[in-house]
Amino acid sequence: MAETESYQQNKLKKYFLRILEEKLAFIVLLPLLAILITAFVFHFYRVDGISMEKTFNDDDFLVVEKLGKTTASIFRKDYVPKRYDVIVFQEPDYSPDEEIVKRVVGLPGDTIAFKQDKVIVYNKQNPQGMEVGKNLPWYAKPVSEEYTYDQDTKIKVTEGHVFVLGDNRPHSDDSRVFGPVDTKNITGRVIIRLLPLNKALIL
Repeated sequence: MAETESYQQNKLKKYFLRILEEKLAFIVLLPLLAILITAFVFHFYRVDGISMEKTFNDDDFLVVEKLGKTTASIFRKDYVPKRYDVIVFQEPDYSPDEEIVKRVVGLPGDTIAFKQDKVIVYNKQNPQGMEVGKNLPWYAKPVSEEYTYDQDTKIKVTEGHVFVLGDNRPHSDDSRVFGPVDTKNITGRVIIRLLPLNKALIL
């Protein structure tokens, strides 16, 4: 009888120890998993300012996908987003302490020109030029009023760089100010507007 009680007590003790180990593992691993996801898969960004109006507004909360950048880094390749992607990046020479959100309009090899309020992209596929505004994604709502820029300027986008603009072009500091963005400084691309909930959007 005493042996049976001792066996039951040991069994119960092992059961509770296993539950305790599982709880501790959950407590330890959950924050670690959150850190890994934030570091390599997703990033959260709150819009600060009006440069992306009317597509994104001040204080909108965005989800940024980093998996493409992470995969490129693993294989030691340049991460080049697609044309019209909205990206979050750092520009050390312009704003060293904060991230910036803009839309990619120029890729490596492109030449960017400005004609009144139009942005024209020249490349091998479009030797006669392609007007950026005619091919924007359905959700984009750019401010199309005329903005000031040197109409004779043409900018060549070199390898490892992209040319970005804010959708609110008259009120945006972007590649017209700080030049093409080094792809090494890109955090990732915006995939979701999470807040405000009544304007939630999957890009």
